[in-house]
Amino acid sequence: MPQPLMSFSYGSSSPALSNRQRFPTFFRTHPSATLHNPTRVQLFQKWKWTKIATIQQTTEVFTSTLDDLEARTKEAGIEISVRQSFLTDPAPAVKNLKRTNARIIVGLFYETEARKVFCEYSTTTSTPPTPPDSTTPVLTHTSTVSHTSYFHIHQYIHPHQYSTHTITPPSTSTQPTPSTPPSTPVKL
Repeated sequence: MPQPLMSFSYGSSSPALSNRQRFPTFFRTHPSATLHNPTRVQLFQKWKWTKIATIQQTTEVFTSTLDDLEARTKEAGIEISVRQSFLTDPAPAVKNLKRTNARIIVGLFYETEARKVFCEYSTTTSTPPTPPDSTTPVLTHTSTVSHTSYFHIHQYIHPHQYSTHTITPPSTSTQPTPSTPPSTPVKL
């Protein structure tokens, strides 16, 4: 009887690959993308955020990660008030988010799409929403930046100006981490 073929991956983060019924011989060194969701929920709780919005690139890895996040936030009593997605052009999704006056937005997309989302958000004609005070942060997460995740907190200062802080999860890797992204839009 032939032995099943073993598959190993160093960079596959799709939560679907954790299903042992579908992929009994698949193994990976990179964790599932849902690994970050408990940390996200803890951040929401720490900042006392009870209502968030989401924007995601429509790919399996981000869809299943968001499904997991939705279950965890519901369990923690946190509401996802708006859920937007896009395939290639984030402009309609960003415009819909801006119309809802969402304050806390979780973004799940690849790095190239992150640039498009942030540039679209900063160049649309409507004025950014005014938070209740100057310390209300907006959390976004860009996934799969050289197979490492970074949390970016964009803190509102005043209309049309934001500051950006990067939180890099602890790593045993010796790879250099990227510097804090600029607070001005990146030209595409």
